[in-house]
Amino acid sequence: MPPPSFSHKPLPAGYILDVYQFERVLGSPGTFGITYAARNVKNGKRLAIKELFPSDYVIRDGTHRVVVQTKSDEQVLVEAVRMFRQEATILSKVQHDNVIKVLDYLEANGTGYMVMNYEDGYDLQIHLDKQKPNRLNENELRRLLMPLLDGLATVHRLNYLHRDIKPSNIYLTREHIPLLLDFGAARQMIVSRSRPVEQILTPPYGPIEQYGKTSPQGPYTDIYAMGVVLFRAMLANERFPNAPDRMTHDPVVPLTRRLKGQEYSAGFLSAVDWALRFRAEDRPQTIHAWREAIEASQPKQRSHSKRTSYLEKLGRLRTRNQHAFWKLVAIIAGIVFGIIALATLITYLLMG
Repeated sequence: MPPPSFSHKPLPAGYILDVYQFERVLGSPGTFGITYAARNVKNGKRLAIKELFPSDYVIRDGTHRVVVQTKSDEQVLVEAVRMFRQEATILSKVQHDNVIKVLDYLEANGTGYMVMNYEDGYDLQIHLDKQKPNRLNENELRRLLMPLLDGLATVHRLNYLHRDIKPSNIYLTREHIPLLLDFGAARQMIVSRSRPVEQILTPPYGPIEQYGKTSPQGPYTDIYAMGVVLFRAMLANERFPNAPDRMTHDPVVPLTRRLKGQEYSAGFLSAVDWALRFRAEDRPQTIHAWREAIEASQPKQRSHSKRTSYLEKLGRLRTRNQHAFWKLVAIIAGIVFGIIALATLITYLLMG
């Protein structure tokens, strides 16, 4: 018998959980969870709430509870809740303007709920699709990338990885602040038990180590994905090859050759090429190392301090010239007044 029609439906608009009132579903429900727009009924604050809902293993019953489809799925749900709770705990410790803020975590209805800030804006994928001539220049890429690297380094210092960096998981607020959201670590661990890895990752952003269950992953895993995001932003009409397709004959031509002499500096292209290396050990091993390479490639400009020093000298020269001018005026005025006074005295004596 097929499951009831409500088995995979999201929670209804108006549903209240603790102090949070659910309003609508944001985006499309995924294989791991459903994200809702919501409000805090006490202060009216707008929020986003992610409900753990691994749809390969669970359904929703008539009382809104999340229950397993079969007895054998019980342990999977227990493990999913544990990992979801761990993710919420770790992300709640990340206090960085470029990582989505986790404000609260609750467990109810047999599952977990992660409460986050709601931000008006749109994702990077939409932004890239609107670009003319379909790509971002180096200055735009640097303004986007460097804050994200700061946020990602903060996450890595907590021994946690994003594991699902892609344009649709980079959000641009109305204030043009880039945000990392929708971390994929817990999702990949759970969904991989029921689906092939190709359906879990988002090719081509997943490096080769994410295609196996025994290969270690690290900061270099997220760095590869960010490198592919940059490739996408520079070569909008070309798809980067999936990692398995690079194993025997790597078709990737280094960007230092592909885009030589164009609007990107050779140093910047070299740093991106480093992130895109096929073998994990050949990539930057930390955000710090990659960031240093990117910063070293910054085209040299006259520093602000030098410009300021020049302007200060010019100002001092003008001031000295002004002082000399007024000193000369005072001397001339003194001479004129002296002549007038002397002439007056002589006239008085002659007339006397």
